[in-house]
Amino acid sequence: MFKLEESLVFNAAKASKMFMLSFNKHFVELGVDITIEQFGVLYFIHRLQESIQQDLANLLDKDKSAILRTIDILERKGYVLRIPDKDDRRKNIIQTTERAEEVMDRVLPSLAEYDSEILQGIEPGELLVTLNVLSKIQKNIKCNNL
Repeated sequence: MFKLEESLVFNAAKASKMFMLSFNKHFVELGVDITIEQFGVLYFIHRLQESIQQDLANLLDKDKSAILRTIDILERKGYVLRIPDKDDRRKNIIQTTERAEEVMDRVLPSLAEYDSEILQGIEPGELLVTLNVLSKIQKNIKCNNL
């Protein structure tokens, strides 16, 4: 008989919610006024140096309107700037501000420590298998339009 509490979907959703709540609490403790969702967008803007909304949507597998709302919030908080594209007036280049760079300098090392804490007792091979399986599941979901 099927038991929801033993299913992958239930446990993955539960773990995801725990991660989100824990990360958001961690950000508050660091004095950073963003959520994990906002941080994900900010991280990739930071990493890519210059981004456009569509690239971020593709990279994060989110729709453009969700990315736009997040960029609006990050801009209001002083973490990103929109710079009109010289070649295409319809596009804005999204760049991080100095404030965002300061946050990255504080948050990234802290998240690396956090990662180490939650991976205690997990062998590197186990983590690799887990990441591999999650990647395949994501691919299956995309291919089957679930």
